Amino acid sequence: MYIWIINKLVMALQAGTITGKQKKRYRITFWVLVALTVFSLPGVYNSSSMNGYDVIDLILFIIINVIAIYLLSVFIEREVGKN
Repeated sequence: MYIWIINKLVMALQAGTITGKQKKRYRITFWVLVALTVFSLPGVYNSSSMNGYDVIDLILFIIINVIAIYLLSVFIEREVGKN
């Protein structure tokens, strides 16, 4: 599975080397990650009770997660490149 190596995933999709079963796994993984991300946001539960600090917390939460995912993907690509 090419979860973190997006370039190889795109190339495999373009070449048609990924089977239907693998595509199904990717779709399931994608929707699980989306669900975990969306349901963890405080605005989903009760957005009317959010104050200024909650908005700042939400923005920082998103920024930190984007940075962490980027760093994780860079780290994994380096490790895969060594092998």
